[in-house]
Amino acid sequence: MSLKNTIWNIWSVVLIIFASNLVVAQTSVSSDYVPLLNKHQGEWVAANYSQQQLNQPGMVCVRFNNYWCIKSPMGKPTYWDGQESQDSRGHAQFSHPKYAARAFVKLMRTYYFTHNLRSANDIMNRYAPATDTIGSVAGGRPNPTTEYAKQISRALGKSPDEDLKLFANETTVNKNEMVALLITFAKWEITANNQVTKELALDGIALAGY
Repeated sequence: MSLKNTIWNIWSVVLIIFASNLVVAQTSVSSDYVPLLNKHQGEWVAANYSQQQLNQPGMVCVRFNNYWCIKSPMGKPTYWDGQESQDSRGHAQFSHPKYAARAFVKLMRTYYFTHNLRSANDIMNRYAPATDTIGSVAGGRPNPTTEYAKQISRALGKSPDEDLKLFANETTVNKNEMVALLITFAKWEITANNQVTKELALDGIALAGY
């Protein structure tokens, strides 16, 4: 074997060892998971709604892959990442629910650091104020803002006026708290008969840059 071939073989081995130790940065975990569960005969199973079911009243946010019923930030062209459209009430329609999860985390960061809204009461009084109605339907029932806040704070082991500790700082999210918030929050928006999965919550957090 020539010296040139020997050097090339050694270099190839070095490259293989180096490549095997690389950690590839990812902004999101795989989307190959079940994002939404539905309670069927007392068991949580993968949600599999027909188009007819999705078109029923109260299902708009499920149909829009928007399990937190997030509003469009300012309307087109200022859309959230992954947003495709919006309805007449401003609810965003996403190509995949992971983008709704991302938008929710981004919104919570704005609430937390820009508006200094850190307790469940603070957050819900802005997100779903009692002056608005469920689904933003004219003439509808007022949002049960206080009940929203109580359930959310309870899920995170806090009182309604206590800091939820969603973020350690502006660049670090407290994942356990944020996952709990994403799961609990969605139950209010798409009913307790549905539940988002931890995998979806983590995907949204990763897409938001955490």
